[in-house]
Amino acid sequence: MRVLTYEAHNVGRLSEVKFDLTGRHLYIIGGKNSAGKTSALNALKMALCGRSGMGDDYPEISLREGEDEGWVKVELDAPKLTVELYLKRRRDGQVVEKLKVAGENGDLPSPRAVLQQLYSLKAFDPLAFERMDKKSKRKMLLELVGVDLTSLEQEYKRLFDERAAVNKEGKRLAALVETMPQHDGVPDIEVSLSDLVCRRDRRQAHNQRNEKERQRLSERKHNEDAARANVARIEAELRALERELESAKNALDQAEVLTDTQQKTVDALEDQDVAEVTRQMETAEDTNRKVRENKARAAAVASLATARAEWKKLDADMQAIKDSQVSALENAKWPVEGLGFDEDGVLFNGLPFEQASKSQRVLISTRIGMALNPELKLLVCEDGSDLDEDTLQSLDKALEDNGFQMILELVTRGGDDDLCAVVIEDGKARGTGRQGGESQ
Repeated sequence: MRVLTYEAHNVGRLSEVKFDLTGRHLYIIGGKNSAGKTSALNALKMALCGRSGMGDDYPEISLREGEDEGWVKVELDAPKLTVELYLKRRRDGQVVEKLKVAGENGDLPSPRAVLQQLYSLKAFDPLAFERMDKKSKRKMLLELVGVDLTSLEQEYKRLFDERAAVNKEGKRLAALVETMPQHDGVPDIEVSLSDLVCRRDRRQAHNQRNEKERQRLSERKHNEDAARANVARIEAELRALERELESAKNALDQAEVLTDTQQKTVDALEDQDVAEVTRQMETAEDTNRKVRENKARAAAVASLATARAEWKKLDADMQAIKDSQVSALENAKWPVEGLGFDEDGVLFNGLPFEQASKSQRVLISTRIGMALNPELKLLVCEDGSDLDEDTLQSLDKALEDNGFQMILELVTRGGDDDLCAVVIEDGKARGTGRQGGESQ
């Protein structure tokens, strides 16, 4: 479906224009700023798209200033249709619209629905793609080739953030492990200081009992010495004290027996090593500290191993998402050979789209516009003023090869009028003769 003719009367800044696009591919509308070029494009879109199709781009002021009525008429082929949009200003100043669509057999019911059934207009201005930011270009291209990576990209970002957090925790644990000492020759459990105290106290009590026995021995020896002294004294007085001597000897015999018994008891005694337990007590806290440090380090090493395993799993999941993206893109049908994308935007032959030449970008954008509008083979482009003549010729050829039409707005300067099919001056179209534009 293509446009044959287009007329507009008292719409926007337009007074009266008529374009004959029959057999034309690139149809350039020239004129100065505020002459009515954009109004000419808007009037065409108002008729074909309506408010729902144009959205926020629908003109707030649709009628020419000072006029109460206006209309737009578009003739289409295959199927042959005439689209007419009538505008009328009411007494309260509001503008009402009426749309008619007529076929070969007369007016059709539900005209807007008829147009929407015939074609689904996704983008009128292909050069808008060239002017989009990187992210918007990428989104439009993926929608065009029917690849929805939103869920995959969201899951990839979630896994990326989770992996980053795990990686950060892993680095923290690794650094912590590096700062933690490892002690060799240390038991697995801490030494009980209370047990050591009990052992020391028991040994001290035992040794105290031994000391008492030694004291008794000392006392026995002291008593023995006293007895011997007494014997000596009595022997000096032997003759005088026979009876006392005999008693002293008996006492001596008894003392010797007791001494021998006590000696045997003392000889059988064995002292326990208190110093060993004391030394263990002195080193117990240091040993326990090392045991705790070893346990803490082992726990940190285990946490580090868990973090590393989790990082590897997340990394594998992210790679699987990338593989899914690659598979989706490999199976996609691209409108232009060499197109692709990365995380930042659109690529052409492996380089950022923005690095392509102006001519390449315009032609690629045009082909994308064609792909978005397969039924209505019409592209309406604003602001083509920075396109040189070579680019315009290449554009015309691409349109012809694909059976498309493009209406292009151009701000004329100097001799630019010769590039245009029509030049709009003060709301009226003046033909130039180059592309068959009609003079009004």
